[in-house]
Parts: sequence; C-alpha cells; structure tokens
Amino acid sequence: MAPPSASSSAARVLYIGPQPQRWEEIVRANPLGPNDNIKGVQLLQQPAISQFLVQIRDREQPHVHREHDATIVMLSGRGRLVMKDRILIARDGDVLFIPRGMAHYYVNDGPEPTVVLAIFTPTYDGKDAEVVPFTERPQGAP
Repeated sequence: MAPPSASSSAARVLYIGPQPQRWEEIVRANPLGPNDNIKGVQLLQQPAISQFLVQIRDREQPHVHREHDATIVMLSGRGRLVMKDRILIARDGDVLFIPRGMAHYYVNDGPEPTVVLAIFTPTYDGKDAEVVPFTERPQGAP
C-alpha cells in the first residue's frame, strides 16, 4: 500500500508505533488545562531519539538544551522561534532545527495553541531544559 500523498487529508497522520495516530486525537485526549501554558505528551522514547507532541498557548521561557538537538515539526498554529542570532517565522508544515547549546524560545502569534511534534536526539528525559537569561536577543524579538 502506498503512503498517502501530501495533498490528502490522511497526510496529517503521525505514524508512531504499529498503529497510526492522528495528532488531533492526541490533543483531544490531552487538552491544555485552562491555566496551562505548555503541555507535552511523550509519544516515543528509544535510546537515540524521543518524540513529544507539544501544545503552546502563549510562549516559552528562554532556555537551552545543552545535550540535545531538537527538530520541531509545526502541525498547527503560527509563531516565532527566537534564537540568539535570528527570528524564524513558523507555521503549519514548517520544520525547524535547534542545535544543542542554542538558547531559544517560541512565541505563539495565533489565537489557538500551537501544536508541534518535537523530536529530540539523543532521547530526552525532561531534565535538560535550563532556563537562561536571554540578553543577546536579535533586533525585533518579542
């Protein structure tokens, strides 16, 4: 059976484990609470990689992952990823890479929470997110 084309509605299925899961169903089963700003749901953990479905209502605090690279797949929403030397505009379908050691934060610019697939290498245990002062923001950073 051929994989779904990018133009079909089935293209928005995340293939995790033996059964496909739609990201919208994962969000419905794990909604942001009324006072929650960020919520992450672990989808996969292996020695070399881990995957999380993350919802962001407003913004992250500036932070750094010293031992992990992060690849972010924008599933829903729009915003700005602020890093030391640049601001990246992000929207549905974009893929962003954050190298280990790069201070960064995300700001949601839309009316609904942003939803992303965050892929960490090596596997992420939740302990390598150090909040940092962000004194070298690029011009125009929120």
